[in-house]
Amino acid sequence: MSKWFCCVSLFFFILSMTSVVLGTADINTDRCAGVSGIPGSHGAPGRDGRDGVRGGKGERGSGEKGEKGDVGRKGDKGEGIQGPQGVDGLKGSSGKVGPQGELGPKGIRGVDGTKGAKGEQGVSGKSVQANWKQCVWDRRDDKDAGLIQTCSFKKTAVNTALRVAYSGNLRVYCGSHSQC
Repeated sequence: MSKWFCCVSLFFFILSMTSVVLGTADINTDRCAGVSGIPGSHGAPGRDGRDGVRGGKGERGSGEKGEKGDVGRKGDKGEGIQGPQGVDGLKGSSGKVGPQGELGPKGIRGVDGTKGAKGEQGVSGKSVQANWKQCVWDRRDDKDAGLIQTCSFKKTAVNTALRVAYSGNLRVYCGSHSQC
């Protein structure tokens, strides 16, 4: 409903109630006049009216400037040709040094370098001793009893071992009873 219709309806309702209270209503004289009844229930409320005309812009406030808001979402791509590239900006200041990073994976083996120049002769050191000894003999006799041959070894340290190996022919003598 419009505001106008509501106002007119309200006006006629008040006017009719006023004439009943003042006794100016058409009352049938054939009947007894009685006491007025209780007013009836109000009807359902009307709908909200339309918005009024927008007011003018107010004056700028005198408070402090607020904090900068969040960056808005990126807008839709516009149409037109792309402009020329801009000039490079000024170099920024160096940032703080960051924390030490984790150790990276082992790299691949590099290429061998070139051979270096021959060095100077070193100081004479301790003589190197052979760590093995060999005894060789060529016997041309038929000796088969008692000491046949000797080969002596001398250990140079208590924490070493002595290994003896024999490579050659052996004759086994069984004696007169031939019980070998």
